[in-house]
Amino acid sequence: MRKKENKGRKRTTVSRKLKLFLWMAGFLIIIGLLGYGAVLYGGNLVVDDEDLILDAATTIETREGEIIGKLYNENRELVSIEQIPDHLEQAFVAIEDRRFYNHEGVDLKSITRAVYRDIIAMSKVEGASTITQQLSKNLFLYNDKTWTRKIKEAMAAIYLERNYSKAEILELYLNEIYFGEGLYGVETASNYFFSKPVEELSISESAMLAGLAKAPNGYSAIDHPEKALERRNIVLQAMEDAGYISAETRKSEQEKTLGLVLQEKEPTPWTDSYIDLVMKEAADKHQLSVDALKKGGYRIVVNMDPAIQQIAYEQFQNDGFFPGSTEGVEGAFVMMEEGTGNIVSAIGGRNYQLGDLNRVTVQRQPGSTFKPVAVYGPAMMQEEKFNPFTLLPDQQIGEYSVSNADGEYANTVTIYEALMTSKNTSAVWLLEQIGIDYSKEYLKRLGMPIEDEGPAIALGGLTHGVTPLQMAQSYQSFASEGNVMDSSTINQIFDRDNQMDYEAEISPKQVFNPQVAWNMTEMLAETVTSGTATSGEYSKALAGKTGSTQHPRVEGQT
Repeated sequence: MRKKENKGRKRTTVSRKLKLFLWMAGFLIIIGLLGYGAVLYGGNLVVDDEDLILDAATTIETREGEIIGKLYNENRELVSIEQIPDHLEQAFVAIEDRRFYNHEGVDLKSITRAVYRDIIAMSKVEGASTITQQLSKNLFLYNDKTWTRKIKEAMAAIYLERNYSKAEILELYLNEIYFGEGLYGVETASNYFFSKPVEELSISESAMLAGLAKAPNGYSAIDHPEKALERRNIVLQAMEDAGYISAETRKSEQEKTLGLVLQEKEPTPWTDSYIDLVMKEAADKHQLSVDALKKGGYRIVVNMDPAIQQIAYEQFQNDGFFPGSTEGVEGAFVMMEEGTGNIVSAIGGRNYQLGDLNRVTVQRQPGSTFKPVAVYGPAMMQEEKFNPFTLLPDQQIGEYSVSNADGEYANTVTIYEALMTSKNTSAVWLLEQIGIDYSKEYLKRLGMPIEDEGPAIALGGLTHGVTPLQMAQSYQSFASEGNVMDSSTINQIFDRDNQMDYEAEISPKQVFNPQVAWNMTEMLAETVTSGTATSGEYSKALAGKTGSTQHPRVEGQT
C-alpha cells in the first residue's frame, strides 16, 4: 500500500512540475511575443517616414553648367546606391558594421559583448550600433548615451530592416552621414576632399571617407592629417580582414598619401543680387519657398551671363560712377536679353549681400525715363495724328504749369526733338492730348500698372514709382519690334531626381507696332549721340534715355 502511495505521490509531483514548467514556458513565450510585438509596434512610433526624405542642397547654375550658388540647411548632394562604388560601401561596412548583411537591424553578438564590457567598467564604454542603428539615431533620435535611447534605436532599426532592403538602408546611410566641414553625404564629401564625384573615388580615398564616420572632427584630414592617415590605414586593414581586398591591395593603398585635392571655392559677391532675384522668382512664379529650396535638392538653371554680371559688379565699385553730395550713394542695374526677356545681369546695390535690400525690385520715381513708355510710344500708335516729326508746343501753358529742366523754351518742337532734349512741357501737353487712361492702358500692357491720374505721369512723377526691372522690361519692347516678354531669371527647374519640372517658354505680347518700335529706337539712339544721354562712352550701337528726380532727403539735389 505504501509503495502504491509513494508512486502516486511521485506521479503527482512530476505532474505538478511539468505543469509548472509548461506554464512558465508559456508565460515566457507570451512575454517574448508581447516584447517582440512591442518592439515592432514601437518602431512605428519612433520612425517618421518624412524624416527618411533627406534634406538636399539646391544648386543654381548657368546654362553652361557653371554653379553660381547653393541653398541648403545641410550641404548634401544625393546619390543613388548605383552611383556609389563597391569599395566605398565595403569600406564603411568593414569598419562600422561587418555583420551588416547578416543581422536584422540589431547585432545580438555585438550587444552581448558591449553589455559585458559596460558592466565590467560600471559605465557605458562601448557601443554596439549597427549601420541601421546609426542611421536610426541620426534620423529619428538624439545623440545621448542612455538605455532609453538605445531601446528606441533598436526599435527603429528593426522597423527599417523589415520595411527596406539592405541597399536602400545603405544608400540612406551614405547620403545622411556627416563628414565635418559642414559636409553631408559621400558625394558632397568626395567633391570637397578630392574634387571629383563619388563614382571616381579610389580604394584609399574611400577608406579615408569611411574613417571619418567615427569622429569627423577628430580625424579631419585638414586639421589632423596624421590621425586621418592612421585611421584610413585601419579601415584598409579592416577591409582586408573582411575579405574585401587582398593583402597586396591593402599594402599598396596604405603606402599612398591622403591625396587631398580640396575644392576651394572663391567668394563670388557679384552673384548675390542675381541669386536673390532667382529666389524671389522661384517663390512668386513656382511656389518654391526659401525653405523648400534649402531642403528640396532642386537644380535651377538660370539665364545669368557670368562675364556680364562680374563686369557690372566691378563697375559698381567705381566711386567715379556714383557722384553725390551725401555718403552711401547707391544704384541698381539690370540687363535683359533682346527678344527673350531673359535677365542676363542684375545688381541690387554696390555691395549687395543676400538679405540686403535688392534695389532692382524697389519702386523709385523714374523721372524722364518714363516719357518714351508713358507718352511718346503710346502717342505714335495713333499714326494718323503723331509721328517723330509731328510739331508739339514747347511753352508753359495750361492748368498744370511745368518747366523745362534747362529753363529754355523753343515755342514748338518735333516729337523727335522733344524726346532727344527731354522737354517737360511738350511731354505734358502730349499726355493731355492722348488721354491719361489711354497712357495707363499701355503702361499696364508693358507690365507697369499705376494708380496715378495726373499729368505728372508724363514726367515720371508717380505716387509709388516703378522698379528698375519693370523699366527694363518695358524698354525691351523697342528693341523687340514692339513685343514685350515677361522678365525671367529661371530657364529650367529640375527636381532631386533630375526630372525637369519647368522649362521657360517665350510668349511675346505685342504692345507697339514694329514701325513705332523702330522710330523710338532711332530717336533714343540720337538721344545718346546728341541729346541728354551723351555722358559716357560705348563703342557699339546704343539707344537710351536719362531721367532725374528730386532727391528725397537733400534739398536742391536731383
